[in-house]
Amino acid sequence: MTRYGLLSIGGLDGAQEVINVTLGKEKADLAIINATILNVYTGELLDHYSVTIKGEWIAYVGNDPEDTIGPNTNVIDVKGKTIIPGLIDGHTHLVWLSNVSEFLQYTMVGGTTTIITETMETFPIMGYEGVVDFLASLSDQPIKIFATAPSMVSISKKARGISKKTLRKLLLRDDILGLGESYWQTVMQEPEEYFPIFKETLQFGKRLEGHSAGA
Repeated sequence: MTRYGLLSIGGLDGAQEVINVTLGKEKADLAIINATILNVYTGELLDHYSVTIKGEWIAYVGNDPEDTIGPNTNVIDVKGKTIIPGLIDGHTHLVWLSNVSEFLQYTMVGGTTTIITETMETFPIMGYEGVVDFLASLSDQPIKIFATAPSMVSISKKARGISKKTLRKLLLRDDILGLGESYWQTVMQEPEEYFPIFKETLQFGKRLEGHSAGA
């Protein structure tokens, strides 16, 4: 079965080129052929499948890639290998588990391609500058690493509070996806203190993260 389509377009940059590849008007930059593909929705292993790529984006997945391959296409034959989607680790605490390079040695081999980490441990000790320094250590890594701004909504009164000004500076960053975990007990006891920073985060179009009861 042949499957054409824009499987992943983030914005419009390069979209027309990907469309042209799917229509056979242009050739792919990279073709990974003779793979076994794991369909994570059905659990099927699809043999003799190929994936072709234009720029950063997947243009084709199927068992007949010839129309997308040209003389300048880099072709990689991966017969006997399985392609799986990249896994996202949606919540971790990199700053105290280990250093980044050590952590990636173990996560990457398991198929993780994106990590989202908390920054709450850094902020009480080093403030805004410490968080920015920590974020700098996450850049230029082999996989994508994002973070959440420290909410400082804690059961410990010594580790509470982040100003709107500081929060805004962090939320303006592309590598900050939202506000980190907020302990539900504290929020329920003092909603008037924390709702303003939640509202501020949502106004930036970013996510809120919390703990459910029992956590």
